[in-house]
Amino acid sequence: MTIRAILCSAMLSLAMPNLLAWTDSLTVEEKKSAVFLETVSIPTTGEFFAAIAKESSPAWSDIPKTILPPPSASREQLALQLGFFIADGYLGTEAQDPQGVKNTAHDLFYLAKKLNLSQSIQARGQSISDFAKDGAWNSLQEELEATRNDIRLGMQEQKDTHLLVFLTAGIWIRGMDIASHLDAANLKPAVTALLVQPAIIAHLITRLSGMPEHTLSLSLTQKILQGLNTALHLTQPYVNAPMPETAVQEFASTMTSLTTIVETPAKP
Repeated sequence: MTIRAILCSAMLSLAMPNLLAWTDSLTVEEKKSAVFLETVSIPTTGEFFAAIAKESSPAWSDIPKTILPPPSASREQLALQLGFFIADGYLGTEAQDPQGVKNTAHDLFYLAKKLNLSQSIQARGQSISDFAKDGAWNSLQEELEATRNDIRLGMQEQKDTHLLVFLTAGIWIRGMDIASHLDAANLKPAVTALLVQPAIIAHLITRLSGMPEHTLSLSLTQKILQGLNTALHLTQPYVNAPMPETAVQEFASTMTSLTTIVETPAKP
């Protein structure tokens, strides 16, 4: 079985066990906005980066870390940014960078507090720091995944269901930004194939397009949708064909544009 097939298989097994019970408590509007997000086959960033590492020798430590953006009044943008720092946590484990992981965790907890989620993950901070200090990278991967799950549960408990979509989009965008630029700098056909994820992109577009009108009409939402539509059109033709270098470069540029949108303070 190829790495891509293994990754696709992992995608199909990631729905949370308690999802169906949770969805029963939601209103129709909440279900429309994000309820089925977790049934989607989106692999963790750790799995995605591991698949890339099996096919190449990425210079993980050379990848610039996300810098904490200026404060945003937009909860949707904060959720996107929180997703970036979750992805950067996995980047730090791949680079085996203890201080980088600690810095990322500090910024992650800062953004979680802005979204009233710090109580959900407060017990994780010391564990992340200890695992990073001790170089316990496998344990750190598990702790990062537990932190991500705690954040999702916290959003669910607060009925911030629409923020789950933005959180997941942020994680995905940051992971693909890293992967596409690694590949663009040193093309590897097997890594290029991992960039082709039109089903996931289409799903994110569907969920964002199904947001309540006041969220859908936000400039931030529209810009993210525009970038995702561009990414979809760039990758869709290559599900069963090699993605050419020009398309990889354009895809990487699109991810850079999306990253800039996430990191630039949204206008009221």
